[in-house]
Amino acid sequence: MKPEVRSFFDPATFTISHFVREPGGTHCAIIAYVRAEGLTVDWILETHVHADHLSAGPHLKEALGGQTGIGA
Repeated sequence: MKPEVRSFFDPATFTISHFVREPGGTHCAIIAYVRAEGLTVDWILETHVHADHLSAGPHLKEALGGQTGIGA
């Protein structure tokens, strides 16, 4: 089984957000267009932390649910 992965580039912040969906299902790990696709957020995955900006993770969790995961 191959998960669906899409990436979205935001030129205003020069960042890329990623979306990963389970094959043929409705559960996913973040990011965007979750509501439009009728998906359920299981995970908000932070790849790393930057001291010069804040993550939208808490906002996404409040708006869409899911758990936050980040590596050491």
